[in-house]
Amino acid sequence: MNAIPLLLVGACLSGRSALPEVSSSDLIERAREWDGQTVVYRGEAVGEAMRRGQFAWVNLHDGASAIGIWCPFRFVERIKILGDYFHSGDLVRITGVFHRACAEHGGDLDIHAVALEKVADGSPREHPADWKKLFAGGGLCLLAAALAWRGRGRTKVTSEK
Repeated sequence: MNAIPLLLVGACLSGRSALPEVSSSDLIERAREWDGQTVVYRGEAVGEAMRRGQFAWVNLHDGASAIGIWCPFRFVERIKILGDYFHSGDLVRITGVFHRACAEHGGDLDIHAVALEKVADGSPREHPADWKKLFAGGGLCLLAAALAWRGRGRTKVTSEK
């Protein structure tokens, strides 16, 4: 058995990874250079985890773009909150092999995770109402109704013979 993956996992779990932490922008812009390389990628877990047998897909969004992560389902079980409109998802750091066109997954850009570490817990998101917009919208509705009421009956239909 090759000792390199075990060393990578050990380094990641100890929190002393010597591997480069890369951004989604860097991976997308320099995909050819990173192809097949082991990388560290950090982002917010967003959307839904899609289980596929003993594995799963999860998307990690780093603030610029989201990258699909293929990992053992036991990794995904560590993620308690996935980001959506109402929640900020758990922040996680993964170590894995980057593929710019994964042959196993239909040519998609992805990372096959060998380790996952939860960095921070997710939390609820608040969306306070913008009262200025609400009143402006209501005022415009009233104006439209008043104009429609005033204009009723003014349209004449003529027919030519």
